[in-house]
Amino acid sequence: MSTRGHTTRPDIVLHACKSGLQQVNRNRLMSIFSVATSAVMLLMLGSFLVMVASLNVTLRALEQKVNVVAYLKDGADPAAVQNLHDSLLKDARVASVTLITKQQALVRMQQTLGSQSKLLAQLGDNPLPASFEIALKSAGSAPQIAQLVQSDPAVESVDYQQGVVDRLLAITGFLRLAGLGLVVGLAIIALFIIINTTRIAVYGRRQEIEIMKLVGATDWFVRGPFLFEGMALGFMGAVVSCCLLAASYRPIIAKIASLLTFLPLDFDPLLLPKLLGVVLGGGLAVGAAGSYISVRRFLDV
Repeated sequence: MSTRGHTTRPDIVLHACKSGLQQVNRNRLMSIFSVATSAVMLLMLGSFLVMVASLNVTLRALEQKVNVVAYLKDGADPAAVQNLHDSLLKDARVASVTLITKQQALVRMQQTLGSQSKLLAQLGDNPLPASFEIALKSAGSAPQIAQLVQSDPAVESVDYQQGVVDRLLAITGFLRLAGLGLVVGLAIIALFIIINTTRIAVYGRRQEIEIMKLVGATDWFVRGPFLFEGMALGFMGAVVSCCLLAASYRPIIAKIASLLTFLPLDFDPLLLPKLLGVVLGGGLAVGAAGSYISVRRFLDV
């Protein structure tokens, strides 16, 4: 009697679950190896995501310290200065604009010089210019804002620490590229292990599969157990990784905060749940993908 005509979808799912778990139990040594490999890969992935999140928080804090300073001309038209102030505030790239008067600039210089501030008295009139300190929402917009401000007739010169900005952007780009390469490499390793685990299971059950096909089993009825086996192995590896990440997450964040006390770090309170969700989903996806590739490649179903 044909399996194709009398097997319902719930029966196929139940068969896949039971057979997949049986295969995990039968091939214990290879299953343990596969789970351990998946766990290590996902743990490294989770650790990297924590590093990236910490890096982004640190970069945001550093970017808040990257200001464009526009030094105003002595005797600049007050109306022109006010117009520049208003136009900057309307710019979506600008977080805030602070006017530093000549007197405030002198006080700052005196505080910086400390006991040597008496030297300023020998200069006579205050030689320091008034300026606008422009805080940006992103350090990447510093060159554009600096160029825009420099063209204003009320501005004498502009300083935006171009070297610091360029280094920040270069480091961020490099780390993102390196991280992407690391994630891809780890995923390939995990896929390779799961593919080989599934291939062994396929070879060991080749006669059973032939009989199932002869009596009319559908393709998914045959493939289902292997897919579920891969998902189970990936999920178990993800659970191990999640336990380790959950235990080490707070100490890692606390250590980062203690090393960067000079920066106002603001970590997402939901970062850990999001991270665990990504790791669990990644484990299921890698397990399912590895099994599907193996079955499709090594079975003529």
